[in-house]
Amino acid sequence: MEETLHFQSEAEYIESGCAERIKPLAQEALKLFLTRGRFSEDYEELTPALDPSQA
Repeated sequence: MEETLHFQSEAEYIESGCAERIKPLAQEALKLFLTRGRFSEDYEELTPALDPSQA
């Protein structure tokens, strides 16, 4: 977050190459979140919802 505070526009951020540098880490985080399951927005869950195949 602190690395991107100085950008004045989305175009400036894209041109900086920052998005491409963090892309591999962001893809790994997405993969982790998708394997853990989705959370309900209606209430806070104490633990992630498990896919029935993981139970």
